[in-house]
Amino acid sequence: MPEKTVMLKSCCLCVMLLQLQLRPHALAATENSCAAYAGVPGIPGHNGTPGRDGKDGVAGQKGQKGDPGLFNDNMINPFLTAGIGAQGPPGKMGPTGPTGPKGDKGGLPAMDASDKIIKNLQSEVKHLTDTLNGIEKASRFRTFKNVGGKYYVSNGLEANFGDGVKFCTDVGGKMVLPTNEDENTLLSSMHAVLGSTYILIGITDEESEGTFVDLDNRPLSFTKWKKNEPNNYRGAENCAVVYSDGEWYDVTCDSKWHVVCELHN
Repeated sequence: MPEKTVMLKSCCLCVMLLQLQLRPHALAATENSCAAYAGVPGIPGHNGTPGRDGKDGVAGQKGQKGDPGLFNDNMINPFLTAGIGAQGPPGKMGPTGPTGPKGDKGGLPAMDASDKIIKNLQSEVKHLTDTLNGIEKASRFRTFKNVGGKYYVSNGLEANFGDGVKFCTDVGGKMVLPTNEDENTLLSSMHAVLGSTYILIGITDEESEGTFVDLDNRPLSFTKWKKNEPNNYRGAENCAVVYSDGEWYDVTCDSKWHVVCELHN
C-alpha cells in the first residue's frame, strides 16, 4: 500500500480510540446531575453604611430672579413692604405759597482784604500823628510828664483859677485834674520841679456849695481830700489845689498858684 494511505488509516484509528476513552466520563457526568427547582427568597439583609460623598458636580444654570420678600431689609417693621418699585414720574406743581415776611435790613457792603489793610493803616497813621502832635505840643513847655495817654505840662505860670483855666484852653488843653491814684502821684511829683507848694486843679463848687464838679460840670470820679477838707473856710473857698503830699485842699478862686495843664494825644 502506498505510505500515505497507511498513515491516514493510522490517524483515523487513533481518533476512534480517543473517543472511546472519553465517552464513559461524559455519561457519568450526565448520570450524576439532575434539574433543580428555585427555592423561597430569603429575608433581605440590613442596609449597609452610607458611602462617601461624591465629588461636586458641574454648576447648574443661573435661575430666574425671585419675587420680592414680604418684609423690609432691616426687618424693623413687618408691615412695610420690602420691595421698592421704580420711581414714578414727577407730580404736578403745587399752588404758590403765601408771601413770606420781610427780611432784616442788609448790612454794609463787605470790604475786601485790601480795603481792610488800608483802613488799618490809616488808623495807625492817625494814632501816630496824634501822638507826635501831643509830643510836639508838650515839648513847648518847660516841664512835661506823660501819664495814661496824656501829658501834664507847665511853664511855671502862677495864676488864679480863672486865668489858669483860660491859659490851658488857649494852649489846646485844660486845667489838670487827676482821675486816679497814679495821676495824682505824678502831679504831686511836679512840685519839686516847679518849686511850688500848691498846684491848681480843675474843679469848683461855685454852683452848689460842698459839691465839687469838673470843668464840664460832671461829678468827680476820684478825690484825695485831706481830712476835714473841703471846709469852705470863711465861706469863700470854692476852688481846690493839690499839696506836695498829694492831698487836696479847697482854696479861694482868686488866690494864685502854679498852673499845670493836661494835653491829650
